[in-house]
Amino acid sequence: MTAAEYTPEQKVLLKFLDTVIHLSTKDVGREMVNSKISNLLRQYPYASEVKSHINNGVVIIDEADNKIKTLLGYEPCELVGKPLSFIMTDEIDKSKLDKILESIERYGMSVKVNVNKRKDGSLVKTFGWIFKVGKNDYREVVMDAKHVIGYDVK
Repeated sequence: MTAAEYTPEQKVLLKFLDTVIHLSTKDVGREMVNSKISNLLRQYPYASEVKSHINNGVVIIDEADNKIKTLLGYEPCELVGKPLSFIMTDEIDKSKLDKILESIERYGMSVKVNVNKRKDGSLVKTFGWIFKVGKNDYREVVMDAKHVIGYDVK
């Protein structure tokens, strides 16, 4: 595809990925990462940023932005303190978590495809880009797969 063939949403997504890759190769402060990612997310209507930490092998949601309501139907405050598996159809077992953390250490980020649960019980396929911004401080950008690539992920 040429740049002219990408939708405006896909162009924002490509810029987002380029920024994440750039930040993962630099020794930058947490504030810079938060600022860059937040600025890009404001441009992309089908993405939400979820901040989390790991406690005893469980990923715990610390914060979600307001776009999580559009994506999954939850108010951000409804997710604070909940395990990430609360909004997923599959648990994040130790093996899966270890693979995600290994990918983050090796490549600066981990990319995954999930089936998430909306508040109304319906399901949505999502892409998640996870990156580390502090010792036990992670960001996941959750995007509705259908809007990212134009069709549902099988």
